[in-house]
Amino acid sequence: MCAVPRISSLNVDGYFDFRRVEDAAVEIAAAVKGPAPGQGVSFRHYSSGVRVPPAAFRGYMEKTYGDAFA
Repeated sequence: MCAVPRISSLNVDGYFDFRRVEDAAVEIAAAVKGPAPGQGVSFRHYSSGVRVPPAAFRGYMEKTYGDAFA
């Protein structure tokens, strides 16, 4: 059985943004091996480009994994 948290009972706003860990790892490795971006700290955001609102989380998981989620 698959399950997701009961998000409806939480005070959350915004979106979930899921990215395959393999894809993020490739980009992180390329950034580390590539030329330095300059002095100071560099922040990077890895996005899938798919924004999932909290109310649609269960449906997203069911569609993605092809299984029912409680």
